[in-house]
Amino acid sequence: MVAFAMAAAVSWLLPFAPRVHDEFSYLLAADTVLHGRLSNPAPQLWQPFQSFHIVLQPSYASKYPLGLTLLVALGWGLFGTPVAGCWLAAGICASSITWMLAGLTSRRWAVLGGLLVACHPPLQLAWSQNLMSGWLTAAGSALLAGGVFRLRRRHSQLAAGISGLGIGILAITRPFEGLVATLLLSLVCWGLWHRRSLANKLWSIARAVPAASMPIATALSLILLQNWAVTGRLGQMSYQLHEQQYGVAPLFVFGQQQVPAMETLGQWPAVVRDFHYGWSLDSFRQRAGFVGWLKGIGESMAVLWDLRILLTLLPLATIGWWGRFQLPQWLAAAAALQILVSASVCWVFLHYLAPVIPWLVALAALGLRRMFRVFVKAKWVSVSQPQYFIGMLLVAQTMLLVLHSLRNADDDLNAWARHRLRIAQELEQLPGQHLVLVHYSAGHNVHQEWVYNLADLKAAKVLWARGERSDWNSRLIDQYRATHSVWELAADEPVPSIELMPGVGTVRGD
Repeated sequence: MVAFAMAAAVSWLLPFAPRVHDEFSYLLAADTVLHGRLSNPAPQLWQPFQSFHIVLQPSYASKYPLGLTLLVALGWGLFGTPVAGCWLAAGICASSITWMLAGLTSRRWAVLGGLLVACHPPLQLAWSQNLMSGWLTAAGSALLAGGVFRLRRRHSQLAAGISGLGIGILAITRPFEGLVATLLLSLVCWGLWHRRSLANKLWSIARAVPAASMPIATALSLILLQNWAVTGRLGQMSYQLHEQQYGVAPLFVFGQQQVPAMETLGQWPAVVRDFHYGWSLDSFRQRAGFVGWLKGIGESMAVLWDLRILLTLLPLATIGWWGRFQLPQWLAAAAALQILVSASVCWVFLHYLAPVIPWLVALAALGLRRMFRVFVKAKWVSVSQPQYFIGMLLVAQTMLLVLHSLRNADDDLNAWARHRLRIAQELEQLPGQHLVLVHYSAGHNVHQEWVYNLADLKAAKVLWARGERSDWNSRLIDQYRATHSVWELAADEPVPSIELMPGVGTVRGD
């Protein structure tokens, strides 16, 4: 509840406006789910509606998995804003981390650890106000870790079932990083059973499989259903299809540059091509090969360092207290290996590292608890002082969260997003339906994309399309002039301007 309330409060300070390519793709995915389907029929004229992180052939859909999509759709349906799904995810993650910590330490320290996550400024700003959220992935990692911590001591069907739920959440949010985290935590569990015989280990695994298999099977079923709905093939994910159609840079640093299908067909828009042959390919070239992998490790550490007090300084500062024990050692090794493997991906973002977050919280909580136990035994502090320390840390985090929120309000990317949202709202207030042909200047910023639509293209009040090619424009106007007012948008002016296209139509009912 605290995590949810904090997230909602920050959204009140910083009203949500989608601004990143991925967010618009998640909006499409969530709106598709709210329409009761996993993909949408491809429009007959699909070329002008192409954009980043979506596919339009053979169906119209987002390339992203279902995990966060389902939560965004739920938050959108319940609270009227898609970012509410991230508020819910924040609450789920904080609760999951609390449950994980309760398998390691006392309930008091478990709750305090969950509160530290709930009030963490960088996480709340990065994941609760942005649809590129890692909350749900971190929750899956925490549930799996909490199950492992309990299963190391004794068999529990509940722990096995929740471990399976964690694996399922990882599979439908971040499949690659989730698979790595699942394998690493399985090795942690196996290593913590070092005193058991091989037969006993195998028997423990066999007993856990039935309870764990149900949520895992559900997640795999959802993946297969989405594959079939979007690509028409059970074994091909929408992400894979998108990369075949548009991807130039490989996903991993040891891959090779490829020629996408849209290049061969000559059907992709200039801005989308510029993005893939520009920013995306440049990122790969900077990270290609072994040296690039080492750079990725450094970048991953820098991203985690931005989380500072809770997730970097505290585990490092208290290593003398948790470093002597076996379970924290295994957990620290798993976190290090997860970072090493994640660095093989060409790009580094915080939500790519989400599986590591609960493990760092566990190391911080264990270190603090054992440090204060030593201090209390030495009579350097009283029993109640650790609670005061954690209370002050929570207050400091909350104050930092407010300050960071106010500072981020003037971000340039937020300003662009507000322009797009303003124009969309103004058009929605006008009678009739509207088609907006978007024009970019030669120096357009490829990260400021206007052409995105929701699931139902036929019923949409406002349709955004690319106005860069005369053949596409003439076909669009012929198709929509009887039902839509056609507008032209100059997107790269200091204040983007929009005008009715002369001689095509007027605002219906005006």
